[in-house]
Amino acid sequence: MIPCCTSRPFWIAFFILCNIGFGFSQLVNVDSLKLLLKPSPLHNIESVERLHGLAAHYWRIKPDSSIYFAEQALSLAEILKNDRLVGISKYLKANVLSDRQENALARQLYEEAITIFRNGGVQPNLMQAIANYGVTFINENNYQEAEKWLNQSLEMAQLQKNIKGQAFSLGNLGLIADIRGDKKQAIALYTQTIKYYEQSGDWGRVAVVNHNIGALYSNMEDQKSAINHTLLACAGYRRVKNFKSLNNGLLNLIYYYKETDSLEQATRYISEVEQTTYPLNPAQKALFWLLKGHIAEKNKNFPLAIDLLDSCIAQAKLANSPINLHNGQATLARIQLTQKQYAPALKNALSALDIALKMSDATSINLDQKFVAKAYEGLGNAAEAVRFYSAYEQGRDTLYTQETFQAVRNIEEKYETEKKERMIQAQRAEIAEQRFGLGAAIFMVLLMMVAVIWLYTSRKIRQQKLVAEQMANQLLQEQKDQLQMANTELQESLAKAAEHATLTQEVSDMVINLSNRDKTQLRLGDILYIESKGNFVHLHTASERLVDWQLINHYETLLAPSNLFMRTHRSFLVNRLHVSGRRATEITVSNGHKVTIASTPSTKAAVHSWLDQWVQEGI
Repeated sequence: MIPCCTSRPFWIAFFILCNIGFGFSQLVNVDSLKLLLKPSPLHNIESVERLHGLAAHYWRIKPDSSIYFAEQALSLAEILKNDRLVGISKYLKANVLSDRQENALARQLYEEAITIFRNGGVQPNLMQAIANYGVTFINENNYQEAEKWLNQSLEMAQLQKNIKGQAFSLGNLGLIADIRGDKKQAIALYTQTIKYYEQSGDWGRVAVVNHNIGALYSNMEDQKSAINHTLLACAGYRRVKNFKSLNNGLLNLIYYYKETDSLEQATRYISEVEQTTYPLNPAQKALFWLLKGHIAEKNKNFPLAIDLLDSCIAQAKLANSPINLHNGQATLARIQLTQKQYAPALKNALSALDIALKMSDATSINLDQKFVAKAYEGLGNAAEAVRFYSAYEQGRDTLYTQETFQAVRNIEEKYETEKKERMIQAQRAEIAEQRFGLGAAIFMVLLMMVAVIWLYTSRKIRQQKLVAEQMANQLLQEQKDQLQMANTELQESLAKAAEHATLTQEVSDMVINLSNRDKTQLRLGDILYIESKGNFVHLHTASERLVDWQLINHYETLLAPSNLFMRTHRSFLVNRLHVSGRRATEITVSNGHKVTIASTPSTKAAVHSWLDQWVQEGI
């Protein structure tokens, strides 16, 4: 027997449940609901709140339905003349519009909701609306305005002791710091965000933020920390059964382990991804093939790597994923260059360069220009090779002046070596053209003169090589003379100071001139230690690290009379004023960094004897 229910609350619930039973389709008969609203105010409010629940449920999974239910809730709330419900309806609709990047419309609704919540004293809803209002400015890259609103919502959340509200605002402030390139600030804000999400038990959010921190550490080339945070993220994703995000975390782990040459671990996570029960989407598949191609390349299995990268490129096109398409083509070009397959390498390098230009990725543009130049060089097109080498050099210099040294270091070849190689290749190309033209003319005129022309050409080659070497030596000498002139006063002061070994303070106040673009001046006493990096050095101070295009031998010779610096290793000079501790094989400087002592007995004995001398003398 079916019970007979004639009350209005039953029929209101019946209308909504019918729609839920038919897949939450947009079939709610709002006019019928309006007829039922008049006699029962309490149940009328419950009906609007049910529509709010439907709008919130569909926010991420079916935005059109979410907007529909929010609009119907708004219509009923306006009939009831309930400001709080009107504000919530507008807030829910604005959330969907913000996700769709319809920021102007979203802000208009947020402003109306904020006014209603502020007038009605609805503090939690007011705080959430202000925070989401700030997010719309992040969508438009207006970070200054976004920070203003997010800080306002953060203050409100702190006053209300709303843990989730604080976490949301801090997380978005961390995102702004990340976008601006302030990695340390972003990590600090993200770490605080994790603390609040853990207190609220929101383990899904904890996993997401750990995932973001891992990516930040990877960009800072701290792959160990990146791995640790990504492992925490994957554990969190498993806990909340978010398998789509888990796949992203596993792909990141493969990349981080590959970057640390831990190929066994990378292969382990490849197997885990292959066995996942949640299928990869097209973009994830493209990245997966790319990573497998990188590992095959590291294992010198180039045929397999090429096949995997072809699959990556095809999948990236299907997924409309520019970054994976670029990386696949650039990697393929790099492998083809090592295999001397210059024609296909040129095709892939040019395609990758076109994508990098569209993405405005300066580092990728610079590297792609180098690949294009090498491909043209291999094909014998000297003019195009020189043009792209010049663009590569100019872009490389620009990246250095912008202090993106970590990204540029991946290019690996040093500035002066590239310049000499380009000069030699240009000369070879020119000589080859001359040789061909002269040979053809001589062949048609008289074969007997071939030997004479050959001798003439060989002599010219030797002369041109000699000129090239002289030009290179002259350039190096000019740089050396400029630095010598800049440090003349320092050398004279050090020579005088060498006669008075106790004038430590005077020596530490002396200034050295660097040979970088900014001609930086630096107190000797501010230098903690100097680190060799190929044809240049890093000068470490308490607050920064400066790059100078000089060998460490230059600084060892220049600073020897100061009695402040000691060569502890072929890669390190240490300032004794900043030594805070030592062990048999390392020295700790005042900022906590460890500096290696060479393992050779003579060097180790000399370093410890030098340190003992200053300890005994109390200097």
